[in-house]
Amino acid sequence: MKPASSPLRADHTPSCIAFFRHDQTTPLLVQRADSDTRPFIHPILAPDGNGTLTENAPPHHPWQHGLYVGLNDVNGVGFWTEGRANNPQDGSFHPRPLAKPSVDGSTSQWEVISDWRAPDGSPLMMESQAWSLCDLGTHYHLDLCWTLTAAIDLTFGAYSYGGLFVRMPFGTE
Repeated sequence: MKPASSPLRADHTPSCIAFFRHDQTTPLLVQRADSDTRPFIHPILAPDGNGTLTENAPPHHPWQHGLYVGLNDVNGVGFWTEGRANNPQDGSFHPRPLAKPSVDGSTSQWEVISDWRAPDGSPLMMESQAWSLCDLGTHYHLDLCWTLTAAIDLTFGAYSYGGLFVRMPFGTE
């Protein structure tokens, strides 16, 4: 029987952090922050190891990546479809290199910092995602402290979707 919690370990590069239970080879979750792309978490493995809870870039919505943040209409700029819908009003994401996460037993913390830019490349804001993961064996706690720091005066338009979003696997069964 698996203990209630298991020590975590993290494999880290400047663009990726993979979190594993100490005795496993499949990651519980993977934070991605590739250069000039939206940062996101995928995959997120079910706590029992049977199934993946997120989907990355399905053909019908290629801008949706696991667990991520996106907004529409920030000073008229869109940060939802990542330029994949050929919208000249789409902004861009510029993650900074990921620092090594802290790991203490079954808990880990890490931060993702990204610059959000207008279509002309000018800065609009800086985003900080401060994450913590606590593996309790039968379930996880995944927490986010999300901070946006404006580089200029910003206006956020009303939109029917945006913010923190999870792309779950889409089945036809």
